[in-house]
Amino acid sequence: MTTRARLPRLTVQLFVMDLLLTPVGLLLATWARQVLPFGQTLRPESAILPWPIYPVAALCWGVSLALSGAYDPGLVLRWWKEGLRVSMASVLATTLLAGLLYMSYRETSRLQFVYFFLINLCLILLYRAALRLSYRVLGLRRAAARNRVLI
Repeated sequence: MTTRARLPRLTVQLFVMDLLLTPVGLLLATWARQVLPFGQTLRPESAILPWPIYPVAALCWGVSLALSGAYDPGLVLRWWKEGLRVSMASVLATTLLAGLLYMSYRETSRLQFVYFFLINLCLILLYRAALRLSYRVLGLRRAAARNRVLI
């Protein structure tokens, strides 16, 4: 009889929240592009992205974060290691999404894309920092934190 490996609840929670925060970041970047006074003036309808871009962006971030080890509790035990892995994954996801947008929807504003990278990275890092803080306040342990006993 084989036993199936279960994913830790924290890993599933992080993955789901990353997938949910990415479209939110894209919406906020679209709003920021229309409101902030940088770059050329755009018509409001030209800053709005087609709906298939949102799940593609979430897919790019989910795959990149998984490939970078951002969900491996042993690799992200320290806050700076987690921040580094998430940042590396965001650069990878941004490059992947830029290539996909170049092949499909070239009308995307470059400034809007930069806003999306910065906003999404901040959203993901802030969520993970808040989660770490709540674990510390509640006295909970992350999956890779083990008690060591010296006998």
